[in-house]
Amino acid sequence: MSNASNRREGHLFPRRLDPQLPVAVKADGVWIEDQDGNRYLDASGGAIVVNAGHGRKEIAQAVYDQILAYDYIHPTMFTTPAAEGLADALVAHAPEGIDRFYFLSGGAEAVEAAIKLARQIHLANSRPEKFRLISRWKSYHGLTLGALSAMGRAAFQTPYAPMLAQAVHIPPPYCLRCSYGLTFPDCRLRCALALEETILNMGPETVSAFLAETVSGGTLAACPPPPGYFEVAQDLRYLRCPPDSGRGALRHGAHRSLVCLPAR
Repeated sequence: MSNASNRREGHLFPRRLDPQLPVAVKADGVWIEDQDGNRYLDASGGAIVVNAGHGRKEIAQAVYDQILAYDYIHPTMFTTPAAEGLADALVAHAPEGIDRFYFLSGGAEAVEAAIKLARQIHLANSRPEKFRLISRWKSYHGLTLGALSAMGRAAFQTPYAPMLAQAVHIPPPYCLRCSYGLTFPDCRLRCALALEETILNMGPETVSAFLAETVSGGTLAACPPPPGYFEVAQDLRYLRCPPDSGRGALRHGAHRSLVCLPAR
C-alpha cells in the first residue's frame, strides 16, 4: 500500500485492501462473531458455501471420522467408499441419463473440466475443428483463466483480456431486465433462440460447447431461467444432450448449477 501508515499487521495478503477486515473467531448457525464480540448475520452462507449453517456437529464428526480413516487417496490409483457412496447418493437427485460423477475441488475447476471434456469428446470423434465456446452475459463461472474467459462480467475480464481465450456470449435468460425488451411467455423464449442464431453465425462446425448456469448465481442472484429455456437449448440439432454432456453440481442441492452441452 502506498501509505506506510496504512500497512496491515501480520503477513496475510487479504482479499480486500480497502477496509480493515474484522477478525472472525467463531461461528454458529447463521451467526459469525468477531474478536470484539460483534455478531454478523451470515445470510448468504459466505459465498453460498455454508448452506447447512456453521458449527454442525454431525458434519464435524463426519469430517473427523473420514480424516482418521484416510485423508487423501489419489483418484488415478484407487477409488474409495466415500467417493463411490457420494456418487450413488447424487444419482437419486440427478436427471435421467446422468449417472456418472467426476469430483473436483471447486467451481472454477469444475467449469474448466467441463470445457476440456467437451474438447476431448470432439477429439475422440475426429472433430478437431470444434473448439469455440458459447457462454452468456451476466454469468459467473470462476476466476481462473479458463473460467474467466467464459464469464459474462466484463469488469472482471477487462484487466486480463490479453490472457483470455475467446468465448462468444449471448444474452442471459433474465426476465426482469430482458435484453430484448420482451415479456415471458409472449417472448417465445427469444433468449434461448439466440443460441441457435449464434451457432449458425459462428459456423456449427466450429462450436465446441454451450456453457451456462442452470440457476444464475454470482451475478444475477439465484435467478432461474423461464420454463422451457434449457429444453429449447437441448433440442437444438447442433448440441448433444446427456449423457455425453459434462455437468457440475456445485451449490444448489438437487439443482444443477452448470451445464455444458458439447456440440455435435
